[in-house]
Amino acid sequence: MGTVSDTISITGGEGTFDGAIGTLLLSENLTLNPDPTALVRGLPLISGSFQTFKTVPEPRNNAAIFSIALIGVRFLLRQHRLRVIG
Repeated sequence: MGTVSDTISITGGEGTFDGAIGTLLLSENLTLNPDPTALVRGLPLISGSFQTFKTVPEPRNNAAIFSIALIGVRFLLRQHRLRVIG
């Protein structure tokens, strides 16, 4: 059995994450095999956090709201036409 651990420091960043800072911790327990051709098995775990100093833009949903409204208007107009004709 073996263990791996490391600390990853985040400084800077690019694009939306420009100026980000933080720390990530990596730890992994490995199952070693005496056979040098055998696969090494392990499950890496990463924990930590980072901060950005500007807001990350949220996706816009204007098109979805407009489409739902358009479907509703078409439904109401169809119901109105059915009442007038029938």
